[in-house]
Amino acid sequence: MAGRSKAENVKIYALVGLTVVMVAMAWLRFGRKPARAAPARGTAAAGMLEEAAKIPEWAAGGETAPLSLAPQPYTAPRRDLFAPVTGIVPSATNASGTVAVAEIRRPRLSAVMKTGGQSQAILDGRAVRVGGRAGDYVVASISAREVVVTSATVRLVLTLGD
Repeated sequence: MAGRSKAENVKIYALVGLTVVMVAMAWLRFGRKPARAAPARGTAAAGMLEEAAKIPEWAAGGETAPLSLAPQPYTAPRRDLFAPVTGIVPSATNASGTVAVAEIRRPRLSAVMKTGGQSQAILDGRAVRVGGRAGDYVVASISAREVVVTSATVRLVLTLGD
């Protein structure tokens, strides 16, 4: 330690010593898990620990855990945001005029256009004229704000803005 005085060396040694002591205290306080006392024999907690210590039959043979015991990650239900809307449509009526109680796919009306003497409707992103098909439906009529589509059992009135 040439070039330093004895007082400077003492300060450096003291600083290094204090740093070591502080690191050791921090490790003792935060770096290790505290020891827990074992529950007394004959208590409910001791019985649960003894049950947990037993090796299951499937593990004794070196097999892997059954699928039902393996941890399963949670996956949230997902749906396609751009998929056509499905569900029970209250405005759907069959040929006799009663409400059809079935799950049907309702086409989405985006626009109605009139070019020349012909009207066209944009159903599910496609231009369709009267008599044209939109999925399972045939376009029966097109007016300024409504399109009527029919299938073998259902008649739907599609309105702009719905």
